[in-house]
Amino acid sequence: MIVSDVLEIRMDFGMVCLRSRDRRGGVACIAIPAEMHADVHRTLHQAAMEAEEDFWKLSAEHFGSEDRYPAYEAWLLDQGWPALAARVPDPSEVFMITHSGHVGLFADPPYAPRKTCLVLSPAQLHRTRAGRAQAGMQAMMQAADPEVRSLGQRRAVLAIRMMRTTPWPGAGVGIPEPQHARRVMEELYEGFLRRDVREVRDPLPD
Repeated sequence: MIVSDVLEIRMDFGMVCLRSRDRRGGVACIAIPAEMHADVHRTLHQAAMEAEEDFWKLSAEHFGSEDRYPAYEAWLLDQGWPALAARVPDPSEVFMITHSGHVGLFADPPYAPRKTCLVLSPAQLHRTRAGRAQAGMQAMMQAADPEVRSLGQRRAVLAIRMMRTTPWPGAGVGIPEPQHARRVMEELYEGFLRRDVREVRDPLPD
């Protein structure tokens, strides 16, 4: 289990490949079949929306200083994610849990090298939403290729192997400067506040 700090999005063998690294150097790899990705992508967005109110409350306590991050990461890792996953009835091989202001993305083999939990923040999911959608569309086109389709379940195994053997970071993965990262977080928080105001102003009918 890792708390995602940087998320790499790519596609190989008709799979959307998510490779993430934490601050301690741990790496998690999850490969999602293109045919499954639209549902996973939609559910991740819904989960991010559900988690963000608690996330921004946590942010006030834990963010703003790099010195606070280790305690924040340790707290997240101690939130009982495996026990929560064990209580999910009939989970699919890739599923999500919203908890402690974050989203846990769980995957079992063959979609991960081993049982994997990737803890993602709503801010990270909002920031990478367009990239994940684009990777999903590209993976669908790739999966339609007869050679790729003929690989069957080996697609996931090959995609995982590709992620595990590619040096970190991969091409196109940029590590944002602290000032830029802070500005992005501020913009995401402003977006959350605007959505929250709209929901209060225009409540859903009973």
